[in-house]
Amino acid sequence: MGLPVAPLSPGPLGFGEILSRGFSSLTRNPRPVLLWLVLMPLAVHLLFGISTAVSDAASSSLGLLDVFSPGLNSSYGLATQSFTIAMVTGLVTIVQAIVTALGGSVLQGVVANNVRLETLGHRGTARELWAHTRPALGRLLGYGGLVIGFAFAAGFVGGFVGFFVAMLVLGIASAFISSAAGFVILVVLVIVALCIPLLWLAARISLAVSVIVFEGTPVWASIRRSWALTRHSAWRIVGLQLVLGLIAGAAMFVLVYLTTLITNTAFPFAIWEDGVTPQRFLTAYLAGVPVSLVTAVVTPIAAALCSTVYLDVRVRTE
Repeated sequence: MGLPVAPLSPGPLGFGEILSRGFSSLTRNPRPVLLWLVLMPLAVHLLFGISTAVSDAASSSLGLLDVFSPGLNSSYGLATQSFTIAMVTGLVTIVQAIVTALGGSVLQGVVANNVRLETLGHRGTARELWAHTRPALGRLLGYGGLVIGFAFAAGFVGGFVGFFVAMLVLGIASAFISSAAGFVILVVLVIVALCIPLLWLAARISLAVSVIVFEGTPVWASIRRSWALTRHSAWRIVGLQLVLGLIAGAAMFVLVYLTTLITNTAFPFAIWEDGVTPQRFLTAYLAGVPVSLVTAVVTPIAAALCSTVYLDVRVRTE
């Protein structure tokens, strides 16, 4: 059984308090959070990283044909092998995205239950958190499936519309902007402008998992409820997401730099080796570790932020 603790105040909370509570969620109940909610997703990311590293090492190898078809020295063979690698890499990426989305929804449910129990003055064990989450498993997976569909639809429509809008804006601006710096700044501004609506939409449905856990509602009802709750809080949620994203980006930059420094020192000639050698594989694999590590740590923090915002919004509005 878990331990009784001082109940967390549900709100009202300031921007900094919500952000602080999201990060402290890793340490308030470290055993189930760090062991199950960080290490397990990290293991999944690292497992998928094996196939990705093999594909990356093979596709960038100078001796690509010697790896898959020794003695084959034709452009047709090279194109065939490159196409095969691209297809396998794309398939693995899609499977990883689906597993991450579905697993992420369940993970958010576990974190929401952790926040719920702490608000009630109880620090749950991993077994208790899972026992509270299991009844909502189907709804959490259903929400994850909807997120996948929304992401694919938004990516297709947004990419199609965004491409033509960007080309139109840049085409008109190119007649008035002559410097390269000004053109780069304009490109960045266009990309930011196209991302803002997606961030706003994501913020409006970001409390759906918390609604499922706290209120026990069906998937569509939880999305509608999240939309209603975030009517006056969407931009605050966007701000929290951006701050968390900046912190994660800074951490990832440092880790990528250190990883690159280590791999370049340990395997200075790996990039010039033919075939998928151990050195090439390790270089490609370690390059993806910082992303996996940061993602595994940030995901429960983001989930804790959403649950904290949910409680805060309910205190403010209800």
